[in-house]
Amino acid sequence: MSIVLNVRVPLMLLGLVGAMATMAGCPGAGHVNYPPIAGDTISHSVNNPPVPRVIDGALEYVVRRYPPNSTGPLDPQPPVPFAVNLPPNMNEENVRAIISNSSPYARALTEQTKNLPIYHVARVNVRGGTAYIDILRPVSTLPDQPVNPLYQGLRVEMRGLSTAWRVNHIQLYPVGTPDVPPLAIVADAWGEPETARPSGE
Repeated sequence: MSIVLNVRVPLMLLGLVGAMATMAGCPGAGHVNYPPIAGDTISHSVNNPPVPRVIDGALEYVVRRYPPNSTGPLDPQPPVPFAVNLPPNMNEENVRAIISNSSPYARALTEQTKNLPIYHVARVNVRGGTAYIDILRPVSTLPDQPVNPLYQGLRVEMRGLSTAWRVNHIQLYPVGTPDVPPLAIVADAWGEPETARPSGE
């Protein structure tokens, strides 16, 4: 059964722009690889739609069902702050939107938050109306594997483009020590609430 994600206006609009570009026949529109695959000729941009929207949806889905240090969706844990390692070169607007939408406990990955439990966005592949997002989630240290932290990989398949992006399928990988992406530290200011502008600006 597909799960309809809560649509947020800023990223929803980005998704619609992406759909319009694809239907207009823009070269490479709707096809993205992050990280780049050797020899490919399609987009690697993580700021162009629908990449921010599908990362937003996949991350929200994963952190809601698999909070930090839980063993699974049936193992609720007290809410704790966590950081999100997003792809490098993602701009401030998209970082802020994804962090804000994914969870009240999510934090941008800064020098101040890098010691929190970290969710890593490891891979994004978009092919028209289908997207695959690989996320590594932090899990509890197991008694027989004193490695800290351990991670579990999750591959989230989403469907969308001309409609709201939906989670169609999720694949879980064994808990272990997968290759973790380098930390893409952002400015401390990106992790702070935006200051309200004075009226009249």
